[in-house]
Amino acid sequence: MKRIFRPILWVIGLPWRLVKGLFRAIGAAWQRFIGFFTEVPEDISITDTVADALGSRETLKETLAGLGEHIDAMRKALLRSVVALSLTTGLSLLFTRQLMGGFLRAVNPGLRWRTPDRFCLFGR
Repeated sequence: MKRIFRPILWVIGLPWRLVKGLFRAIGAAWQRFIGFFTEVPEDISITDTVADALGSRETLKETLAGLGEHIDAMRKALLRSVVALSLTTGLSLLFTRQLMGGFLRAVNPGLRWRTPDRFCLFGR
């Protein structure tokens, strides 16, 4: 009896397993996204590490390896800022008409925000 019902139950449960796998993949991607933006780099002064490194050759090698960590932290911070700036700029461009219309109505209620019918470089 088990040999008959096991494949049937497997086929019946397949859509649920697929949906569960999809949600787990989305959740894992979301956690990586949130982790990227909330990771805090180590707070070590680079001047202290260079001063310690000048003591011996081995510590200098370790410091140069630590400098790579500082550069990596800076790269991540710059990437975060570029992503945030591009997202906010894109959102503001999506709502330009509403934003400018509200601004013009506040300045002068008779003015309306109009876009040209076609793009023209020299104002014809």
